[in-house]
Amino acid sequence: MTKKMFKGLALLTLAFTALVFAGCANALITGGNVSGGTGTNTLAIEANNIPSNYAQMIEDAQNGVGRAIYTGNPYNLNSNDENGITWILSGVAPNGETFDDKVVVLANKTGGVSGYNAVLKEVVDEVQKDVTLTANVWQLTLTAYKAYGTEKSHDQPVLRGITSVDLKNGSTTATFNVSTKNLTTPGTVHMTGYFYHNGIVKSYEIGIYNAYTLEKITTYTLGSASPAASNAFKEVDLTAAQISNEDDPVSFEFGIAENAGSGTKVTVNAGAYLVRFLAYNGTIDDSTRKIVGAFQDSLVVDPGVHVDKELGTLSGISSIPSAPAKLYAYYVDGSEDVDGGYYNAKLVWDASSYQTCYEIELTEYQLSTDGTAVEAVTDSAKVYGLTAVNDTVDEDFAGAEIRYDGNVMSTSTSCTLKLPLGHLYDVRIRAANYVGQSEWTSRTKPAASLAVPDGTTVADADTDNGTKRLSRLRITYNLNGGSLWLDGSQNASDPDYTNTYINYQTWYKTDNDPALLTPLTTATSGKPYLTKGATKWAAWVENSTATTVTTYSYKNMIVTASFGDTIGADVNLTKYEDIDKADVTISYSDGTTDPTAAQTFTNKVANSTLDIIKWLAADDSDTATAAVIKVKLEPAAATRSYTDIACEVITFNGQYGSTKYDADEDGVCTINSSSYDTQVMEFHITAKNADNKPVSIVYYVNLK
Repeated sequence: MTKKMFKGLALLTLAFTALVFAGCANALITGGNVSGGTGTNTLAIEANNIPSNYAQMIEDAQNGVGRAIYTGNPYNLNSNDENGITWILSGVAPNGETFDDKVVVLANKTGGVSGYNAVLKEVVDEVQKDVTLTANVWQLTLTAYKAYGTEKSHDQPVLRGITSVDLKNGSTTATFNVSTKNLTTPGTVHMTGYFYHNGIVKSYEIGIYNAYTLEKITTYTLGSASPAASNAFKEVDLTAAQISNEDDPVSFEFGIAENAGSGTKVTVNAGAYLVRFLAYNGTIDDSTRKIVGAFQDSLVVDPGVHVDKELGTLSGISSIPSAPAKLYAYYVDGSEDVDGGYYNAKLVWDASSYQTCYEIELTEYQLSTDGTAVEAVTDSAKVYGLTAVNDTVDEDFAGAEIRYDGNVMSTSTSCTLKLPLGHLYDVRIRAANYVGQSEWTSRTKPAASLAVPDGTTVADADTDNGTKRLSRLRITYNLNGGSLWLDGSQNASDPDYTNTYINYQTWYKTDNDPALLTPLTTATSGKPYLTKGATKWAAWVENSTATTVTTYSYKNMIVTASFGDTIGADVNLTKYEDIDKADVTISYSDGTTDPTAAQTFTNKVANSTLDIIKWLAADDSDTATAAVIKVKLEPAAATRSYTDIACEVITFNGQYGSTKYDADEDGVCTINSSSYDTQVMEFHITAKNADNKPVSIVYYVNLK
């Protein structure tokens, strides 16, 4: 049977549960027409459904679940001879009457009955005869003991069945279904095997563990006896001779053979366990040693039996893992801006061999200077994994900002990343263990026939020219007072959008950049239509440059609708140069200290996007302090002055809204970030200049 490293604990639990047989308590058997009386009745006793050997018994209990290490055929069930198994019948009646243990034997039934059925006969002076009991209602117990007659003999039951029979009413047959249920008589274990150390392994350990708690087994108990040492764990340093011979396998032995004259026995109570073998790259007393290989399998020990198993050559010891065969990516539907400014990408890969974990490399990309190619951003590649396995990775994946869900542990084949909108990224993956790392596996596009995970859309990939990277961007359409119907079925009282329309797109570098939303000038079913009263949409204007745009790239963008032939009186655009940028300072702090230089934005060009952390000094809003944002307008030149200073905060997350904050006597507008969700919002700073004319400037704040 092929050994599988680290079998699932749930699988073992099911297998062990299946081993606990049902049917040990048989229903009361009634019949005949004799009632009352104090005489004796002859009782025929049957032990049914006993498999012809223990191996078959375990196979029947597995319910199709494979198991590598279990008992063979320990006893000849129909005799009391060389294998030392003795059948004992005992009983008790409701009036307290009992009878001494009776030695019985099994005689095979005749008539071609399937399975192993037998009739039990009482042995008196070496003569077999039917069992006779007084007329009563009896609860009978049939137990098979190992080495019956020796000291503590009743501490070593290996099979048992219980039933009831009513001899007062004419019953003449008691039928038992026997099994190992609830019996814990200890058994012994002996294992041997081999592994190749490849010049890496310096020591190893082998032990038996509780299948449910994963604790080491240290003792066993025989009946009421005090616990004794199980010897179910040992550690071994390789010898100098073994280490010097890299090409020769290292043999190991755990416990001793059943009939060995001397040596350390491995003894455990009957039950289901794990056997675990770990190889290390250092000696036993080296506190820095690491695991460089492992083998694990389930073990079943039946009551009073000896398990002898040759494990063969253990695979995966001191081996570098194989690379995952495939890596795919999928965009998680509707994940954009749920966590402001981010979206989720699900990664799925094929499992490797001999891996302890996986490592993911994330690299950011950009357009080349001439705009003709997609290239990696210098020094942007970052590797996420488990530093406990490979301390050269950049960061543990479990606590990384890019992690949304899942992990990179040995059993994982998927995880979900959290990536910022408006950027280009790509990923690749490799397997790792304490010996080394596999080659990298680059991302490819899954075949059309492959099932797509629920709630996701395939992320395209192009390994030939590398232009199809992970990409999601936000396009904010400022409708500038217009009304938008996406499906073209115009209803003046019920447009789809009236202030802002936000759309999320994927961008791949192709010959031509994809087009922005293009409303028609006449309402047409199934087509977008945008109008401002009777005036039709004319163009999209890029906010920061006031130029007409028709296409988009991979970066987030905000465009404003223009109506008519010219911007002129038709477009309500702020002239961002009205207020000199040198006069504006935007800062944030926790409200108790003045903002430091790192928290202050000064002399930024109009339409700049400023990143501000919403919650300070902690990870979440339960314990963190909300940032206090201050917008200050103060002339940097004596020729300028401002009055009626205010800051209007305009939000687009979910629905359009605006709040006006008047400045204090120092020209400062104070805004508490706790009033807003994480999002990109517009700060519209307005005032009157020395000529009493309205002036303004706009900044975009990315509240993170």
